[in-house]
Amino acid sequence: MQGQLPIWVEYIRALGTPFAALIFGIVAAWFSYRQWQLSEYRYRFDLFDRRYRIYASVQEIYSELLREDKISGENYSKFAATANEARFLFDDEIDAHIKKLVDAIFERQRLERKFGRKQLTDEEFEALSQQSDDAWDLIVSVMNELPEMFAKYLKLPK
Repeated sequence: MQGQLPIWVEYIRALGTPFAALIFGIVAAWFSYRQWQLSEYRYRFDLFDRRYRIYASVQEIYSELLREDKISGENYSKFAATANEARFLFDDEIDAHIKKLVDAIFERQRLERKFGRKQLTDEEFEALSQQSDDAWDLIVSVMNELPEMFAKYLKLPK
């Protein structure tokens, strides 16, 4: 009987390997869960970053329009390209408003070019001036609505 171990030692030897496997499994599951959480946070942050770039582009083009009363062709083309991304990152309502803004800015730019091309009669000047004012009013109304619309998309998770 000298070679026989106490019963509790036999239990520990018998259950030690499954217990260790259980502990390692729990630790591995915890690390996997944390990796999933991290990738979820990263996804949300990347989405926020891409959406914020579009919002910043809208604000930048509006600021230039307020400052200069016109937009350079280069900045307009950058803005239009950025605005095209909006349909993939926002709902249809924001996409429609951004398209409306792009179209109104384009219309205003087109009218500005018409002002400088030729001598205009008073009636032509008045008509172009009214169209330009209408385009400006549309730009301002869209810009007043957009920040509130963007707000729900530009919140980072806690």
